[in-house]
Amino acid sequence: MNHHRAATSASHLAATSQPRFPDRWLAARLERLLATVDVRVQLWDGYSSWPLSRRPIGTLLIGDRRTLLGLIVNPELRFGEAYTTGRLEVQGDLARVLEALYRLSAVIPSWRDRLRAQLAPAITLSSARHNVHCHYDLGNDFYRLWLDDEMVYTCAHFPKPASSLDDAQRNKLDQVCRKLRLRPGDNVIEAGSGWGGLALHMAREHGVCVTGYNVS
Repeated sequence: MNHHRAATSASHLAATSQPRFPDRWLAARLERLLATVDVRVQLWDGYSSWPLSRRPIGTLLIGDRRTLLGLIVNPELRFGEAYTTGRLEVQGDLARVLEALYRLSAVIPSWRDRLRAQLAPAITLSSARHNVHCHYDLGNDFYRLWLDDEMVYTCAHFPKPASSLDDAQRNKLDQVCRKLRLRPGDNVIEAGSGWGGLALHMAREHGVCVTGYNVS
C-alpha cells in the first residue's frame, strides 16, 4: 500500500514568519543528516539545500520555525505531533520516509539522549507511581474507544490491510502462543497483563495456567 500525503509546495503550510539565516543554517544541517537516507528538507518559503541532480525518496515540508526546532531537539515526539497538526507534510511515499528515518535513528548516536540522561531527574518510587497513575489510570471507558473487544494494549498484526482490529489482535495473540510453543498444563507468568486478553487467550485456547501481574 502506498501511504501518501499529497503536498505540492511548502506554501500550503502555515508560516509564522519568513525564514532567517539561522533557520536556513539549521535546515541545512538537518538535511545533511537526513541525506544519508535520501530524505530532503524544505522550509516554508521553499528553501532547500538539496542538489537538483539528486532525487530523494521523499521531502519533509516544514511549516514554521517551531517545527524545525522541534525536529532537531526532539524528533521522536515532534515529528508525529507536527504531522498530525499540519505543520509538517511529507511529499512522496510516507511509509518509505518513515522507514528511512527509523533506520537513521537506529544507527546514529543521539546527543539528545545523552543530554536528557544528564538533565533528567532521577526516577524515585513516588515519581514512578505518579507516572503509572497518569499513564494507565484513565478509566476503561477511554481505552474502549480505541482498543479491540479484548482490550489488548499492544500492537496488532494485520495479515491483510482490510483486517479488522479485532481480527488483527487475535492473529497477534495466536502468533505469540505459537512462538511460546505452549502445551496444556504449562504455567505461564505474564508481567503487565493489562486487561487479561493474552492470559485469557492462552488459557482458553491452549489449556495453560497463567499468573498475571499489573502495576495499575
